[in-house]
Amino acid sequence: MPKQKSRCNHQTRHFESRAETLKEFRSFRLHPAVNRKVIEDFFISLGTPIALSCYLLYKYEEYDQLVQKDIDPRSYNDVDRFRNDFAAISFLRKHGGLPTSIDRKEVALLGFVKAEETCKVSNQRIRDYLSSGKIYPDGERVLTTLVRKIERVLGTFDIDEVLQSCSWGPGVSQLIKGNDTSGARKFDVECEITRDAYYLFGETMKLAFPLWKAWDKVKFSAGNHIITVPKNAKTDRTIAIEPGLNIWVQLGIGKVLRRRLRFAGYNLNSDLKNQRGAYLGSLDDSLATIDFKAASDTISRAVVELLLPPVWFTVLNAARSQFYTLDGKTQRAEKFSTMGNGFTFELESLIFVCAALAICEVNGIDDSNVSVFGDDIVLPSCCVSEYTDLVGWLGFTVNREKSFSSGYFRESCGQYYFKGVDVKPLFLKKDLTYAKDLFRLANGVRNLSHRHNANCGCDSRFRAVWSLLVSSIPQRLRFRGPVASGDATIHVNLDETVARRSQEGWCGYKYTGVPEIPISIEKSSLGLLLARLHSPSADMPYGNNVPLRARTRMLLKRNMFVHQWYDFGPWY
Repeated sequence: MPKQKSRCNHQTRHFESRAETLKEFRSFRLHPAVNRKVIEDFFISLGTPIALSCYLLYKYEEYDQLVQKDIDPRSYNDVDRFRNDFAAISFLRKHGGLPTSIDRKEVALLGFVKAEETCKVSNQRIRDYLSSGKIYPDGERVLTTLVRKIERVLGTFDIDEVLQSCSWGPGVSQLIKGNDTSGARKFDVECEITRDAYYLFGETMKLAFPLWKAWDKVKFSAGNHIITVPKNAKTDRTIAIEPGLNIWVQLGIGKVLRRRLRFAGYNLNSDLKNQRGAYLGSLDDSLATIDFKAASDTISRAVVELLLPPVWFTVLNAARSQFYTLDGKTQRAEKFSTMGNGFTFELESLIFVCAALAICEVNGIDDSNVSVFGDDIVLPSCCVSEYTDLVGWLGFTVNREKSFSSGYFRESCGQYYFKGVDVKPLFLKKDLTYAKDLFRLANGVRNLSHRHNANCGCDSRFRAVWSLLVSSIPQRLRFRGPVASGDATIHVNLDETVARRSQEGWCGYKYTGVPEIPISIEKSSLGLLLARLHSPSADMPYGNNVPLRARTRMLLKRNMFVHQWYDFGPWY
């Protein structure tokens, strides 16, 4: 009995200690002065005149100038100098909390209205072409080729394929707000749809999903609602909140488009080919990376009708919202779809990649390195001029400042290369407040220092700011672990921690970390049953629990495990 009582007391003390540690971790707050010093020290560690100017602008609170500061990659020929200057101007570029005088919401809404005007002009230009044949010189051949490419990629429309592909997204809709945006709740509550979508899909959906009663008690909606969400320090982003049943159909169509593109050799589930193209282009100028201005908002109605086969256009046109509501005013949309529509990403990918393929075919150029991921395009550099003319006539605007067809720099899908060297910068998106914020930035700084040394050791210029981040965390909360732990730990080498070798026969190490796990609620409804029937493999592990959107809780785990511990090498 005494031994059992001693064991119980030990376990009680163990759990109490864990609870106290986790409570301390959650309650930790960083002093704002330390936050400022971290940012200033980061600029100092870069050690270039551009970085010094960023440091001074931040120190003296000239935030408008700081977020507007830019450099031209074409004016550089030295990798290290460009990488440091690029890191300096990028560090706070996406920081949504900087107290600038910029009204980011207003900038976003003005951009949306401007895109509507652009689409209106595009619609008229294409109508003029259809009535008069008026097009830019030599454009008819490439336009015909583009239409044929799209038709070949899409093939025959199959409603059964759409029905099997329909699904819910993770976000909100016009009826579903809050944290519970689960498929179960949407099956229970969603009943809103546009009239066009209902008249084309309603009867078919009733037959395909007889247990789902939403299609018998629909509520008609005029269209989507335009809102803004944070994007970066200079502007917000406009997105459309769609009627729920429209989203269901749109996502099904989007998956079919994605599948057809994959059959044609363009995998929208991976951006690796785009990143590889950026790397190759930075080495030999053979490939260009193209960036667009407001690509998702400038897909006009007329361009989709012109380019897509009639059946496909009819289906997409019925599924989209043809009207939008902004500031309480409902208007007919000049654009075909927006961000928030379930097939916009796939539709723009289809148009942009087929335009590149058409240019290549007309000019007899190898198209094996053409790749697409949304509005990120990689194509042969020799095609850029003609490609710009074609997409310009279709209503899209190439961002010439961020598109690169010559020189050492290329960027695509979040990867940045200069002469083949990874020069991806570090972004601080919000002020440092919690312990997890320090973990996250410390890991980013360590990774940046590692890449600056070509992944052989860590650049010692960043050691001071990394040490400041770590030392700002109470000693008891400095959980150190491997790269594989994500932001559950501070990433270090094995000899910098007290990890334990696994004793269960597995080769690997155990360590302590603070991972985040989803917060779930228990449900029991017809909607839950329909959700489980619709996607059993995805939901099976949850049982009757439904995870809440963007809601997590921290958990102190003393036995996290990794097979192999990545070594950064020494600081030098």
